[in-house]
Amino acid sequence: ETAPGKASAGMYLDANGTPIAAASLKGPLAAAIPGMPAALAHLAQNYGQLPLVHSLAPAIALARDGFRLDRRFAGMVTNYQGKLRADPQAAGIFLQHGLTPVAGSVLRQPQLAATLTAIARHGADGFYRGRVADEMVQSVKRAGGIWEHSDLAHYRVIEREPARFTYRDAMITTAP
Repeated sequence: ETAPGKASAGMYLDANGTPIAAASLKGPLAAAIPGMPAALAHLAQNYGQLPLVHSLAPAIALARDGFRLDRRFAGMVTNYQGKLRADPQAAGIFLQHGLTPVAGSVLRQPQLAATLTAIARHGADGFYRGRVADEMVQSVKRAGGIWEHSDLAHYRVIEREPARFTYRDAMITTAP
């Protein structure tokens, strides 16, 4: 991910120059431009053996058709219900008629399926341009964020050497 073009160091400070607690971590000004869609398209195009439409098909099916929640997932929704209720969009996805789901309930995410389908069909442009981009920019701005269409349109993948180290006799490879 990357910061929006209008981001500045001062946007997380109050009038006295004191950092606002968690402002860089929570809320609309903390929203960075996602990199995963561009990364998926980049990986499929440059390193993959399958087209992106094939790789994303299982995720699209799960989002569209749904999956049964296990006890752990249902418990996580219950634990976060306060935060979910505070966000009408999140509540609409994860709460069922305003109630926390129980194990065995089916979670369907048609909007996620539509977004993944756009990425599968159009690559990164399915996310960073067009309908999906329009909806994201409008949503972030309504919440008080600073995203612009150009932030999405100009997103670029940067490949970096991974960090590698040994921990307890295991070779760990991770993001730098």
